[in-house]
Amino acid sequence: MDKISYEMLKTSLLFFFLFSLIPGHTQNLLWLQKSDFGGRAMGGANSFSTDRFAYVLPGTFIDDTTHQYVYPNELWQYNPASNQWMRKTDFPGMQRSGGVSFVIGAKAYYGLSGGPITMPDFWEYDLSTDAWRQIDSFGGGDRRLAVAFCINGKGYVGLGLKDNAGILKDIWEYDPAQNNWTRKADYPGVGIILNTAFVIRDTAYVGMGQYLPASLQRDFWRYEAATDTWTRRADFPGLNSIGSSSFVKNGKGYVVCGTDTNTLAHHDVWQYDPVSDSWLQIDSFIGPARSGGAGVTIGSRAFIGMGNSGIGAYRFLKDFWEFDPDIIQTSISEEEQLQPSISPNPTNGILLLNEPVTNTTITVADLTGRNYDVPHTNREIDVSGLAAGVYVLRLQDRESSLTRRFVKE
Repeated sequence: MDKISYEMLKTSLLFFFLFSLIPGHTQNLLWLQKSDFGGRAMGGANSFSTDRFAYVLPGTFIDDTTHQYVYPNELWQYNPASNQWMRKTDFPGMQRSGGVSFVIGAKAYYGLSGGPITMPDFWEYDLSTDAWRQIDSFGGGDRRLAVAFCINGKGYVGLGLKDNAGILKDIWEYDPAQNNWTRKADYPGVGIILNTAFVIRDTAYVGMGQYLPASLQRDFWRYEAATDTWTRRADFPGLNSIGSSSFVKNGKGYVVCGTDTNTLAHHDVWQYDPVSDSWLQIDSFIGPARSGGAGVTIGSRAFIGMGNSGIGAYRFLKDFWEFDPDIIQTSISEEEQLQPSISPNPTNGILLLNEPVTNTTITVADLTGRNYDVPHTNREIDVSGLAAGVYVLRLQDRESSLTRRFVKE
C-alpha cells in the first residue's frame, strides 16, 4: 500500500472511531441490523430458537384493504450464518396470534394464544422433518397471554387469562416422554399477563407483566424446577412495562423495550445478573421502540425484532437486530496491531490489560460520547471513580486502534 493511500485509510478509520463516539452513534457498538423478517410486518408473534436457527410463529397485522386483523399461520426460520429467512411448513392449527412455545431436544412445542380468543391446544413441531402434530391440550385449559419456558427437558406453561376465570397463577409441567401435563407450584406473585421470562443455567426467571385492569408489575421471581420452588429476586427497576422482549447472553438476562400504561413504547435495555441478583441499565435500543417484539438466543448470539411501535395499531414492524456487547473494532495496520484484551468485565474498580501497552493513548467515554479522565498505567486502568453504567474504552497508538465496551458495576 502506498503512503498516500495508507494515510487516507488511516484518517478515514480515525474519523470512524471519533464519529462512533458522537451521541446517537455509540450504540452501534452494541446493535447490528440484520435482514428484515421474511414475512409481513406484524405484532404479537411468538418465537423459539435452537443453537443454529430462530423460528417465528403466527402474529397479526391489519389488512390494508379491509382494515381487519389478519392472523397468518406462517412459520419462518432465520439462519444467522447466512442472515436469511426461509418459509417453513405452516402451523396447522386454528389461526391466532401469540401463543407460547418452548424447545426440548429436536422438537418444539407451541400452543395457546395471544388473541383473539383463548385456546387450550398444543402442537409439536419436528425441527428435523419440518412436520407438525397435535399433542395433549394444555393441562390448565384454554388460555391466552400466558408464559412458557423449558428446564431440563421439561416444558413449563402457566399464568395468563382464562375465559370465565380471569387471570390465573397456575404453572403446569409438560413431559414429552409421557405426553402429559402435571400441575406444579403456583406463581407466588399476582396473576399476570404479558409478562417476561428467561432461563439462565436451568433456572427460570419470571416477572413484570400486567394485572388487570391496568396495574403493571415490577416483581421478579426465580423458579427452581428440581425443588418446585419460587424465590423472590430483585424487582425490575426500569419503567413499568408490558410486552418487553427478553433473551439470554453470556449467563445474563436482558429485558428490552416494552410499553407503559400510556401505550408509549420505549428503548431501554436492562441486564440482569443472577449471581449478584442485580439489574443494570446498559444501553438504549437503536431501532424503533416497540412492544411485543420477538427476542431469541441462537447459540451464543442474541436477537430482537418485529413487534408494534406502540403508537397506533397500524405501526407493525419487521426489522431484526443482533445484540453484541462484546464487539471489538481493531486497526488497519498490517505490520502492527493492538492485541490486548481487558478483564474483568463487568468490573467494579480496575480493568486489567492482558499485556502492557506502550506509546498508547487510553481514553474512556460513556454512551453519550462524554470522555472521562481515568488513572492508568500500561497494564491497569482505574475506573473506580465512574458511575455504574456502560463505557467504551479506546486504545490508540501511532498505527492502530482498538475499542472495547465494558460495564462498570
